Amino acid sequence: MTIDIPRPEGMGDTISWLFDFWLSKFDGDRRPAKHDMDALELGTLNPSILRQLCLYDVERDPYRFRYRLVGGAIPDAGGFAKRGLYIDDVEPSGQVDAALIKTCETGVPWYKTGPSMIAHRTNIAAIEALTVPLNGETDRIDFLMSCSVYHWEKGFSPTNSLGVAPC
Repeated sequence: MTIDIPRPEGMGDTISWLFDFWLSKFDGDRRPAKHDMDALELGTLNPSILRQLCLYDVERDPYRFRYRLVGGAIPDAGGFAKRGLYIDDVEPSGQVDAALIKTCETGVPWYKTGPSMIAHRTNIAAIEALTVPLNGETDRIDFLMSCSVYHWEKGFSPTNSLGVAPC
């Protein structure tokens, strides 16, 4: 890889792993495409990460971000994201949209840690998230992939749709 992407400071293990995986998929200066972030490979190398991923389609004129895939950790955390909805359907303030637009225009991942910007359960102490840009068939960024790691309040353990604590 010859392009210089700044590494966000303070990333946890899961987020750091995804960042490094994304970087490993560069072809010279060309960002990874959606097909480079293969779910089978991701799941084989890091099985727990699949539950934490979202994939967004990027629409332009105007920019909008549609959920293409929503990992199970998101609804388990009380998030309202569902396949086919837009980010602005679940977070209408525009703060997340603005950060995602910047990612599309600069090609630099967006890293965030702290309070969630999108409504979830109240037992979340903090969220750590990384969103990486992905090329479509051309060098245009047509997809975004994000990974969310939830940090729960002390003593709280969420349950998933099967009624057990998620791994």
